[in-house]
Amino acid sequence: MTTTRTTLRELVRIPGGGRYALSATVEAATSGMLRPFIVIYAVLIGLSAQQAGMTLTVGMLAGLAAVPLAGRWIDHGARRSPAVAALLVRGAGSLLLALVPGTAGFAIGAVLIGVGTQIAPPTSSALIAALAGPSQRTAALAAGRSLRNAGLGAGALLGTVLAATGPEVLRWLALATALGCAFGAAVIARVPLPHHDVPAPTPAAATKEAPGAGLRAVTVLALAGIPYAFYADILEIALPLLLVQSLHASLAWSSGIFVANTVMVIALQLVVAVRLAKRPHRTVLFWSGLLLAAS
Repeated sequence: MTTTRTTLRELVRIPGGGRYALSATVEAATSGMLRPFIVIYAVLIGLSAQQAGMTLTVGMLAGLAAVPLAGRWIDHGARRSPAVAALLVRGAGSLLLALVPGTAGFAIGAVLIGVGTQIAPPTSSALIAALAGPSQRTAALAAGRSLRNAGLGAGALLGTVLAATGPEVLRWLALATALGCAFGAAVIARVPLPHHDVPAPTPAAATKEAPGAGLRAVTVLALAGIPYAFYADILEIALPLLLVQSLHASLAWSSGIFVANTVMVIALQLVVAVRLAKRPHRTVLFWSGLLLAAS
């Protein structure tokens, strides 16, 4: 736990890191209030479970299709703008959920939320990498993820308390999410970006690699990551629906699982990420995939 506190302090001390930490925490907390209940909200406004799941799946697929576009944007040197765009797109989707009643508002909102959610990790990682020096990046990235998970857990806990007052409060949770995303985008837009020297590839290194080999490797890695994306998103859709409709559990169980998961992630993720920083990335990804498959 001492390592976790130290690494979080280091992130805040990085130029611009304090603003990023504030933005990530507020945005995650407000998003966490709606996250466990979005499928329940869809059913409450008249969609069947199948329609709700299909709509959210379409949003997820639209988000996956947008990730390469965000990647190209980042490759061209953008850092703050993609992160701001991800937050604004997700905020617009949440606003539609709150203000446009019926299935049309939910469908368009779900697509926008899916796009914003899927492009958020690479844009956030690129921004943190720009803020932190090479020796700080692994710890800073892990600290940023821990902050977001803490915000999501706190938001889910608050959402549980609010949802206990009645299902109509879910629309207000969507509005709060939109406001949190807008606040996060405004803060990120003012983050100062220091310039770190990145060694350029030497001509010798370039000649060793066949033309297109790098692109092929990235493509294979992207395809291998699709099951990870489906794993995370399908569980978020299926678990609340299973608990409420099939097991007849209260709404509190949906967010309770997210809160418990968040506590576990906060306790373990930062320490594990820092300890594994020097291990080969392929090895770490391989064993993490096996762990997900076992779970």
